[in-house]
Amino acid sequence: MSNFALYGTVSARSPDIASSKPYKYIVTSQSSVNLIDLTTLKKALNISDDFDDILLNLYVSSATAYIENFTRQEYIEKTFLTYRDYFDYSNQYYSPYTDYDNRNFLLTKSNIFSIDTFKYLVNDVFIDVPDDLYYVVDEGDYKKIVLKKNKQYPQNKDKRLQSIKIEFTCKPLILGNDIINAIMLIVADLYANRGDCNCDNDTMSKSYVSGFARGILLQNKIIRI
Repeated sequence: MSNFALYGTVSARSPDIASSKPYKYIVTSQSSVNLIDLTTLKKALNISDDFDDILLNLYVSSATAYIENFTRQEYIEKTFLTYRDYFDYSNQYYSPYTDYDNRNFLLTKSNIFSIDTFKYLVNDVFIDVPDDLYYVVDEGDYKKIVLKKNKQYPQNKDKRLQSIKIEFTCKPLILGNDIINAIMLIVADLYANRGDCNCDNDTMSKSYVSGFARGILLQNKIIRI
């Protein structure tokens, strides 16, 4: 199945890459270090024993994942894998909101530190795209792989879907105190209400992320246009 799909007309949808999601990004590795020091967290929660340390670490991980999804920012170092089908527009389904344009590849993850691999498939084996064919530029909060002027991508690529493979690493900037506070606020609510959760589909957004914490997240949210 192609990574591309039809998502309606310009008049029917707003141009938000997040809503159309034409590509999948697979986390292949990530840091196991929690963003909040457990000693600091327990002091803020007035916890003096070690009985709930495992639970608190789990809550920190859950709160961090929620915040990353909400803000569209990466706060933990991760390596991602993503696939593309074509080097150009030929034979592809077209969406006006795809993160692909005119033989350039936009990677919609924040704080990208390095492009680790950029490969294409030849006879069922992935080989490197030559470095002299492309360069990488900033595109707002993201990175874009751009074909150099008067250059052409390889023509001997296997004619199949997911025949282009890109891996990249995100290394977040220094974590701000506002995000640390938001994580601790969410963890505090989760801990205070442990075992007493009305787990509907919107529990996290309605019950545990409101007021000051939600304001912090909105200020740090990437708006995709």
